[in-house]
Amino acid sequence: MGTRGITIVILGGEPVVAQYGQWDHYISGNGIVTLEFLQKGILEKFKEKLKCCHFINDDEQKGIDEFLVSIGTKNGWMTSEQAKLYHKEYPYLTRDHGSNILNVIAESTDESIMLHDRREFVYDSLFCEYGYVIDLDKNTFEVYKGFNTKPMKKTDRFYKRKKKGIEYSAIVLLKSYDLDKLPTNEEFLAFFESEE
Repeated sequence: MGTRGITIVILGGEPVVAQYGQWDHYISGNGIVTLEFLQKGILEKFKEKLKCCHFINDDEQKGIDEFLVSIGTKNGWMTSEQAKLYHKEYPYLTRDHGSNILNVIAESTDESIMLHDRREFVYDSLFCEYGYVIDLDKNTFEVYKGFNTKPMKKTDRFYKRKKKGIEYSAIVLLKSYDLDKLPTNEEFLAFFESEE
């Protein structure tokens, strides 16, 4: 289902992953995907793989744009055949990964992992329906929800003063878990069912 969201990993005080996803970002979808990734106990290995990650620079974007032209895309639209070619050439950049980008990075054998930086999407909570943040500095897994029309507090992770005339603020924190005390899948789902 087209439930959009974002998966963010923080390391060294900065996002090193900020992956937009088009599908299934509700709690029982990408929420569980993220939780199950964290339950694997591979965070030390994952931190090593994060050293291979970087956000696309201008030269790389130029190369991507040239590739898109070469396969015949127009105005950002792709046919399914063009999308297959794009995903083969740039396997980390698909919007279809969602939170599974965590597993894709962890299992990668590439020495350079090029990612989109979509962190600004958190400020559009009309469209960013859920967000999952793994903060490796604070050792937390945070779950966020969109459709937030309330003003943010300066202590909120995604605080930004709401512009006049804009109805929606950034996504808002629902729950934070210590990475050393993660819930079971059942506890996780039960908590959010009771909140909704």
